[in-house]
Amino acid sequence: MATIAISLCGEGRGHATRIATLIEHLERRHDVRVYCSDDGYRFLRQRFPVGHPRVSVHEIPGIVFQYSGGRLDVPSIFCWPMSLTLCPGPCVGMPG
Repeated sequence: MATIAISLCGEGRGHATRIATLIEHLERRHDVRVYCSDDGYRFLRQRFPVGHPRVSVHEIPGIVFQYSGGRLDVPSIFCWPMSLTLCPGPCVGMPG
């Protein structure tokens, strides 16, 4: 038995739904630690709740797509959230 760490993008649920199937197979013989953010975290936390005997799900900071006027706002994506210091100074393309 090994302890396996998996990290995935938390935007949307596509990655999380696919990885959940993999986790179900891995947990038969291994302990699994999952690190993700946002929607993926919420989905996997519900699927593998606190106290699960073989799987633990941990929330980490991640990129969340931002939209403005129905279009992807790329500068906002890379500068969100500022409180996480993903952009330690003024972000290129961001006002102010």
